[in-house]
Amino acid sequence: MFLRIYGTIALAILVALAISVSIYKVSYNERLTAYSEGILLGSMKVISKGYQRQSDSKKHRWLKLIAQITGLNISVKQKSGDKKTWKIKVEAESLEAEFVENNNHFFLSLDQLSEQQLRGVALLIINELALVSNAEKNQLVNSLSSHFPFPLNLVESNSDTFKLDNQQRQLFESGNVVVFSKEPSSQTVIAKIGGDQILIVGPIKKFVPLTMSLFLILLLVNLLITSLTTYWVIRKLELRMNRINKAVSAFGPANIDVKVPVEGKDVIASLSQKVNEMTGRIQELLTHQKEITQAVSHELRTPIARIKFRLELLSDELAELGIEQSAPISNKIQGVENDLNK
Repeated sequence: MFLRIYGTIALAILVALAISVSIYKVSYNERLTAYSEGILLGSMKVISKGYQRQSDSKKHRWLKLIAQITGLNISVKQKSGDKKTWKIKVEAESLEAEFVENNNHFFLSLDQLSEQQLRGVALLIINELALVSNAEKNQLVNSLSSHFPFPLNLVESNSDTFKLDNQQRQLFESGNVVVFSKEPSSQTVIAKIGGDQILIVGPIKKFVPLTMSLFLILLLVNLLITSLTTYWVIRKLELRMNRINKAVSAFGPANIDVKVPVEGKDVIASLSQKVNEMTGRIQELLTHQKEITQAVSHELRTPIARIKFRLELLSDELAELGIEQSAPISNKIQGVENDLNK
């Protein structure tokens, strides 16, 4: 029985783990999809805008350059009649997406989202800023920021404003795009835009595979399934034990036909069977006692009747002889009669 109880609880734990893994996978894919979409959708809008500016002879070369910058495998098909749309599919950490704008179908794939895509965002924006005058740059950055879920800013500053290590500072001063972390949970991308202007992309929150809220949900699911299964198993056992307890409590002289239901083939069923056997033996003993009492009563009834008869004859004979009964004799005869009537 206990092996079955432990087996049921172990099975419940395995089921809870399987459900938790399923919940984690679904949540992981959904959050990674949303995270990837937030980074890539704005990039694709900028790429589409640059693609439209290129002549037909330069479009293929443009996409090749963009693929090197962003790490995205991009292909384009022209098809009229389609509205603007965005579709993304994430499996494990790889993703495939489709972006449609101005009858151009952009198909892109990526094995894993990394810092290269973050640098790519900055480089795409820098390319757009190079096409406008200094007076229009802030306006363009504000316009582009509506396509991204993180802030874009153009500031007048220097590398001392940011907490960069020596290597990052050297890369930044030489005009490279630098990705650094102001906080452990986010990343920021910075790059020089001529003179003292700096493009700041972010902070961009890092993707967290297991958030605290998801961890608490998974923990609650495991505890709930395990506790409910344990309660169900123990409660079922308790109900069976209560039936035995009620049957034993109800057993008595007025109710000797009590029987406990026998369910299954475990220890509780064996105990129920033993209780039934015990009540059966008690019933047999009571029946035998009744039979013995009746037999003894029958055997004693005849001699008692004879003794009563003899006492009556003795009293009658003494009366006929005219012999007065003395008090001791009378008391003895009366005492015998009293004993016989008890």
